[in-house]
Amino acid sequence: MVNAPVSKTGNVNSIFTHRTIFIGDAIWRSLLHRFDHHKSRLALVNFLKRTNNQTEINMSVELKIKSKHLALEAKVIRFEERKVIKQIKWLKNNEPKNLYSKELELASLSDHRKYVVGRENRATFLARAFIAGTPYNKVEVKRRDDKAYEFNAYIIPRVLEMVKKYHPKFDVRRNITKEEIIDWCC
Repeated sequence: MVNAPVSKTGNVNSIFTHRTIFIGDAIWRSLLHRFDHHKSRLALVNFLKRTNNQTEINMSVELKIKSKHLALEAKVIRFEERKVIKQIKWLKNNEPKNLYSKELELASLSDHRKYVVGRENRATFLARAFIAGTPYNKVEVKRRDDKAYEFNAYIIPRVLEMVKKYHPKFDVRRNITKEEIIDWCC
């Protein structure tokens, strides 16, 4: 696995600007010498496009792992919520004075699961769909109008960050904008 050739100024000297090209350095040099005329260069381009599909697969695997971890985190929080609910029931019968702190703990756990973990999981899911090229209306059929602020304030910026971080076609020189994500969503 080799990074694309880089000049002294830091610019990538390749027809592709992806992070990694999955061919060895010696193979890379021999391919460039072998593909001198135009048709052969097109064959090289097609070869590299097939190679870059491996990069796309690797990037989507990272988001897939993140999504699974978020689902597991929500499951663990629900388990902890059930334990706190049992403690609240016991406190109601035996020590009602200490009930308030446990109710706050339950509310904190519930809010964290619903808002922090839930929003991050949704943003991860949407980022995976954007990277895969899936249309938004196939991912989320219906979005409530009263949740528009939450979607624009929390979900879209996280989707944008994840796409910039994990999408193999967007390198540091290509700035994807919030408007591109919003256009995809509408």
